[in-house]
Amino acid sequence: MNVPCTLFTSLILLFSLTLFSQTVSTIVGPNVNVDDGMIVDNDGNIYVSRYSGSTVSKVTPDGTLSTFADGFNTPNGLEIDAEGNIYVADALGGRIYRISQDGIVDTLVFNITNPSGLAFNATLDTLYVSQCTISRISKVALDGTVTTLIGGNGLNCPVGLEFDSEQNLIIGNFTGGNILKYENSALTVIGNVPPFLGFITIIEDHIFGTSFNANKIYRMAPGGSVEEFAGTGIAGLVDGPADSARFNAPNGIASSRTGDTLYVSDWNSRSLRMITGNVLTGIEGWKPVRPKLFTLKQNYPNPFNPTTTIRYSLSAAGIVKLNIYDIQGRQVKQLASGNSQSAGSHELVWNGTDDFGVAVASGVYLYRLSITDQRSRRTGFQQTRKMVLMR
Repeated sequence: MNVPCTLFTSLILLFSLTLFSQTVSTIVGPNVNVDDGMIVDNDGNIYVSRYSGSTVSKVTPDGTLSTFADGFNTPNGLEIDAEGNIYVADALGGRIYRISQDGIVDTLVFNITNPSGLAFNATLDTLYVSQCTISRISKVALDGTVTTLIGGNGLNCPVGLEFDSEQNLIIGNFTGGNILKYENSALTVIGNVPPFLGFITIIEDHIFGTSFNANKIYRMAPGGSVEEFAGTGIAGLVDGPADSARFNAPNGIASSRTGDTLYVSDWNSRSLRMITGNVLTGIEGWKPVRPKLFTLKQNYPNPFNPTTTIRYSLSAAGIVKLNIYDIQGRQVKQLASGNSQSAGSHELVWNGTDDFGVAVASGVYLYRLSITDQRSRRTGFQQTRKMVLMR
């Protein structure tokens, strides 16, 4: 049977649109208690703050909305640690709170100027805090001790905070929309989103940011190019394909633990939106680039239960070993046993079991990548990272 050329072309176009398109939908709202920072836990529950209110809400994967904690004064950015505790930056209240999964609230920091965004470094057990009105980034130890990391120096009302795969701090300026990287004690502008830049989230070193005034979501590739990702720019609450959907002052943004879904809080409509459909590789024309260096990336998700993905890149073919160790340095699992692998990006999944197939306990584990040159048989790259298993 011969298919007419026009029909065949239409089928190909339909397949391409299905493969490469993203879809926006509304989970809860409008006019509910969500409008600001957000975080997603390992079970897919979404926590969203209401800045122009006093609550942190919880939205389950099936869309059930409830109050998780109340009594705050302008709750802003949220973060979660390895134990599942939720941290709340109380912007005008000048405090940082810690909430257990049982809903018990305690004050971690009693007096800090305008805490806005939060990012937790599990390796250092340290909370990083952006302070918008005084253009400062501070560090908070888990005993509540606050120290200044950066002040001024290109910061312009910083709000969004995230860590990239190399554990560099990525900062989003609410005013001006600059995206900056803090690396080796130096702060560098790496991109710009039309102001005002709400929050940011990172998937595979692609930075997604909300543009509060432009009513759009932007994506920045690792090379620094910034592109429109979702939204027409016209304020509204319209679901559908990302390029025709409408947002109304998008503000908070977070990714699912699997990295395939984005969640956005709409400030003006007070709604929780969701973007699905190849959110990482969905831009037509995107293609992987051969890495210039050997790299071992932070596992994702982290913390995790029960599985996590470890990604790494080879700039040239090599013999690869990837082992898991407990915190005492004892080998737990061998994921790659010295097999030859080609240049490019690779990934392996650990299911939380040892070499005998027995599930290991919750805790901190190390994963070490060793790459040996195929010709000289000498080890040319080694790197070790930490990860946290939470049962």
